[in-house]
Amino acid sequence: MNTVAPSMFKFSVNTRGKNKDWDFHQLSSHFQDQSGTLADVIEHVQAGHALCAGLLNGQWRKKTNFAGSQWILSEIDNSTVLKDEQGQVVKGPDGKAIKVYDPQMTLADALA
Repeated sequence: MNTVAPSMFKFSVNTRGKNKDWDFHQLSSHFQDQSGTLADVIEHVQAGHALCAGLLNGQWRKKTNFAGSQWILSEIDNSTVLKDEQGQVVKGPDGKAIKVYDPQMTLADALA
């Protein structure tokens, strides 16, 4: 009987946090390129790690560092910006708005 080996492809993953329970700097700055199978990607998703379908060559996650991709990843998440009691946007030390992640779809919801 012939068996087909699982397809390997490249992606980036950040394992330093879980389920977006981390600040934006941590979320965007610790991606590592690796090769794996779809089972490896599923394992990272179930562990709550951040994924990027593209390769970043160990750089910050942003468009200018995107080095290519072998596949397409669809991401569903929601974020808004932190606001104070007067409704004004709260900014971090870098002068940018502080993002607040508000996931509304769980993995179980997506699978259903």
